Amino acid sequence: MVILDRRLDHTSRVLVDDHHVALLRVDSLDPRRLISGVGWKLAIDAGLGVGPADFNAVLLRRFPAQIRSDQVPGWKGDVPQPRRGATAALADLQLRDPCGSVQLAGTAVGAAFVGVVTACLGVAQGIRTALSGDGFDVINLHLQTDDVDLAPATCEVDVLATRLCAL
Repeated sequence: MVILDRRLDHTSRVLVDDHHVALLRVDSLDPRRLISGVGWKLAIDAGLGVGPADFNAVLLRRFPAQIRSDQVPGWKGDVPQPRRGATAALADLQLRDPCGSVQLAGTAVGAAFVGVVTACLGVAQGIRTALSGDGFDVINLHLQTDDVDLAPATCEVDVLATRLCAL
């Protein structure tokens, strides 16, 4: 395993010496839209919820999938993002740190357990795909309510040249 920390932009491409499985965590939509064009055999994007209402939400997307990363409806630039109206209650809430959420540079970020669960799910998706070729295109999980939505994999991915099998 190799851990690389580099910018994902329109010039990013898989190189011959690169590993062809990418576990990604990006913090904006622009790089997410580029994932399908980089050339990884398998890319798993891990998104975390934001704010006090959904800091414990997890969204994993696997590529290749039925739709390319630049075609994910929620990742399109013209999708309006809901805005909350300014109220005294919201202003008060923004000054507090609800249980499990931490303020970093004025932004609510998920507590450590959310990142750990997300990382475990991302690695498990990569292993599952490498060993059996299947998995999920989408895993949408809320850790507080245990709500989970799964979309089965729609594209077979050949991460290993030969599948492993029991003897």
